[in-house]
Parts: sequence; structure tokens; C-alpha cells
Amino acid sequence: MIRFLVLGLGFLWASFAFGNTSLGDVADNLSAPISVLHMLIEWACYVIGVAFIIGAVMQYRIHRQNPKLTPLFTPIMMLLVGLVIVLIPHFSVLPAESWSPKASENQAKAAPTVPVQGNDSGGHWGSDPRYNHR
Repeated sequence: MIRFLVLGLGFLWASFAFGNTSLGDVADNLSAPISVLHMLIEWACYVIGVAFIIGAVMQYRIHRQNPKLTPLFTPIMMLLVGLVIVLIPHFSVLPAESWSPKASENQAKAAPTVPVQGNDSGGHWGSDPRYNHR
């Protein structure tokens, strides 16, 4: 374990010493494989979720033919699990967009600035063409 730690620190030192890169560049280079892994997990959720939904429909058809063979609880739970699995990628994107500092900066930039009514140094309601409807 210590050998791998020393080896990893050696590679990190070599990248800083000879590559003329910063820690931010290293983090950016690591984000590309993570995005590929994220896409793989997202598509796996879609495939598995759709398989559960199709399985729920098949189980329901079996239940319609012989209710004693398959209880109704089985296709209902398979349908609910399939829907949850299909929606996992959508719920995983929401926290990333709402909690990231870039999202809050973009929201702050998108908010309209309202001029303050006050002294003649500018910024009154009458001098702003957005609010001057004459």
C-alpha cells in the first residue's frame, strides 16, 4: 500500500516538475475518464430500468392468465423499481447543477439588476431605458 502511495506521489511530483502543469490541470485531465464512467452508468441505468419495466409487463401478463402463479405484488414492484432505476440519472444531475459554484455564479449573472432610486449620480428609475415606458 505504501509503495503505491509513494509511486503515485512520484508521478504527481514528476508532472509538476517536468510538465509545467498545475493541480487544476491535473484535475481537468482526470475529469474526462470520470465523464465517460458517468455516461456508462447512465446508459446502464436506462437499459436495466427498461428491462425491469418490460419484465413487469410480462409478469402482469402471467398474473392475468393465472393469478395463483404470480401475485400482483411482483409486477407492481418490478414496475416501480424500473421507474426508479430509469430516473436515477435525472436525479443525479440535479444536485450537480444546483450545488456547483458555477451554477450559483450563472444564476447570479442571470438575475436582472434593478436600479436603485436615489441621488443624481445615476441609477434612477427615470434614467434606465428598461423602466422608462413613456
